[in-house]
Amino acid sequence: MYKDIIELIVSCLNLIATAILGFLAYKMTKKYSKKSQKLNEDIIFHQLFRDFNERYNKLNNTLNHLELNNYTLEELKKDEILYNDVLDYLNLCAEEYFWHKKGRIVGKVWQAWNDGMNYWFNNVSVLRDAWDDEIYKNGSKSYYIEDKYAFFKLI
Repeated sequence: MYKDIIELIVSCLNLIATAILGFLAYKMTKKYSKKSQKLNEDIIFHQLFRDFNERYNKLNNTLNHLELNNYTLEELKKDEILYNDVLDYLNLCAEEYFWHKKGRIVGKVWQAWNDGMNYWFNNVSVLRDAWDDEIYKNGSKSYYIEDKYAFFKLI
């Protein structure tokens, strides 16, 4: 009889030990998975951040040039390099917005970038004209948006 009780106690202890070890393994796996996911998100953000800033830096001189010179849309279209830079800038803005909406660009970074977008949009009339022309020709969906003012705000 004591032998049966001891076997029952040992059996229960084995079950309890197995359950505890299983629970600990689950918690460790969950913690590792969460840290791994956070690290992957940080890597993706860093890649996007670097890529977008690098692309913006290449366009910065064009934006400054446009701000200093009062181009019409027709004049802009005659300068293929300048016009393509403007289209690249509009695409960059759309991509930044897209990745922000997907949660890959954090709020503070997005706010800083969006403030910059709106600075150029509101201070360079030919940029607004090119945007309106693009939306008229291609529609806003080609820029991943429903409303043409999703990321540009006219002040």
